[in-house]
Amino acid sequence: MKLKGVAGYTCKPPACKHSLLSSPLMPLLPDMKSHNHRRLLLACALLMSVACQEHEGDGESARLGSKTGSGSMPAGFRPMRTGKSKNYKESPRREPKVRTGEDLTKLEGEAGDFFRNRVKEAEVRRKTQRWLQPADLDLGERRAGVVAKGSFKLENPTDKAVMIKGFISSCLCQQLILHLNGKEYELKKSGFEPIELPAGAKGVLEVHIEAREGQRTTSVTMLTTDEKDGNIFADGNILVYARVKGVKDFLLTVDGRIQTSVYLGTLTRNSTKSFELTARARDKKAFKIVAHRDLPPKMKIHFEVDPDDPSVWHIRGTLGPDLDPGNHEGGLVILETDRGAGLEFSVTALVLDPIEIEPRGLISLGHVPKKKGVSVELTIRINEPGANFGIERIEARNWLLVPTKLSPKLFGIATRMAEDGRSGTITLTIPPGLERGKLSGNLIISFKQKDLPARVIRFTGIVR
Repeated sequence: MKLKGVAGYTCKPPACKHSLLSSPLMPLLPDMKSHNHRRLLLACALLMSVACQEHEGDGESARLGSKTGSGSMPAGFRPMRTGKSKNYKESPRREPKVRTGEDLTKLEGEAGDFFRNRVKEAEVRRKTQRWLQPADLDLGERRAGVVAKGSFKLENPTDKAVMIKGFISSCLCQQLILHLNGKEYELKKSGFEPIELPAGAKGVLEVHIEAREGQRTTSVTMLTTDEKDGNIFADGNILVYARVKGVKDFLLTVDGRIQTSVYLGTLTRNSTKSFELTARARDKKAFKIVAHRDLPPKMKIHFEVDPDDPSVWHIRGTLGPDLDPGNHEGGLVILETDRGAGLEFSVTALVLDPIEIEPRGLISLGHVPKKKGVSVELTIRINEPGANFGIERIEARNWLLVPTKLSPKLFGIATRMAEDGRSGTITLTIPPGLERGKLSGNLIISFKQKDLPARVIRFTGIVR
């Protein structure tokens, strides 16, 4: 059968059930009056047939264009590659030419000088622009938690009207209010409608910033339609900054250093440790500590005014005993004053386990030689000052050589205690002759002292 209009392609009827002759498109041919339509339909049917041959064929003989295939390739037709040829070489991966996250002003030589000068020029333009002044607004010190207020003078220094498209602030706690043409506009993050700023018009941009403890800097960007004024950036945006330092009414010091947290280090469950802080009024005026809120468990405090200075108070307290081993004890302390403002500080400590065993956690036996076995030594000691301990028994439990359960009698366990009863060693011996596989199991150590809970030591290793 010869298909006209498909580059003289001669095709033998293939044995595939989805061949050209058995294609569901063939019955449509008599109904097509257009010669071009028939050619297109025949080409689609042909491709379906050849693709099916490639799917059902065996190796290269079933691929398009193979020398042993059932037909020859149409002129100018190239089959899709389905794999990599023997001579295929993967192109080396190239690093991107554009670098990201690099500070170009730190480059050396002329390139670095160029970018450093650009930054300096941009900062000069920012500070000398005439739209919003001052470019850097310093609101000074404010009590932490209060809202500091300041204002920028707004002016259109050009001889044409521009549109203010919006304001962008870097802080969610910041409020912007625009006073212009006898009107007041509360500027929100969304839903801003452009405002016309006539030529030479003047106004005030009021800024409200919540003062938090420490130095805080927020930015305000005004978006305008003016893009030609040489005093601002080319995109018509004007950037200014407002700064405020939040301070607390009182300064807390520990050993002369300002800090609001006290770390007592490591404690044992029955130990007690004391702490002391000094509270000073920043304005050096007299005040009173009237009460404390709920204290953390196992903590006691008391406070008294300095006999020589009523603006200074001494806070003393203790943490312990009966602490919870293996956890951080302590927490936040809040003292109320007659000024309404409170004093807050934290006192914490890490409580050691009464019994410490080294090495800690899951113990890896590593490679356990099949012919030799292995021994591992544990060091055990008590952390309570002046206390000692005794080992009642040590049991090997749940030992598996996956998936086989091993008898506890296979393992050798030896103990040796120091004369003072405060430390000792435990030696575990893995016997030779075990089959290859993953080994795991536990040692359960029980103590004579009833207030010392049993300890579980986990092991894992590979027998080879």
